[in-house]
Amino acid sequence: MNLKKISLVLFLAAAFTFVGCSKDENQTTENELRTKVFALNAADNAEISGTATFTEKEDGTTTIFLSLTNSNNDIHPAFIYLDDVTSTGEVAITLAPIECNCEESTTEVSMLDNGTAITFDELLFFDGNIRVHQSASDLETVIAQGNIGINAINEQAK
Repeated sequence: MNLKKISLVLFLAAAFTFVGCSKDENQTTENELRTKVFALNAADNAEISGTATFTEKEDGTTTIFLSLTNSNNDIHPAFIYLDDVTSTGEVAITLAPIECNCEESTTEVSMLDNGTAITFDELLFFDGNIRVHQSASDLETVIAQGNIGINAINEQAK
């Protein structure tokens, strides 16, 4: 009789253990999207700053949302360049320009300008920087800039 009770108690304990621990509690759902924010700092004596927010989308693309403060009414072209902000790297990705008073732009990114596919994870470690320019006719003047990817990681480690 005691052996039956012990067996029953062990069986019930095991059953409650399996019912009580659900795998779903520790897993992220597919609908949870990852986001990374990079700072855009004033450049060329401008008092303009902002952020670049990278958001992973379910289809594998990345939304890059640029937001500035203290800019003027010009249309400001923006690009992701190769290398860090101290270098003169080539344009890797053309971003949507920041227009007028809204001081914002949104770009869906799935590839570099040369056609090479790029994912959210690859952008998080990309050797690049974002520069926002005064206008299409004045690309020499950078009004805000910031390192992204591995360059931002290295900058924070200093």
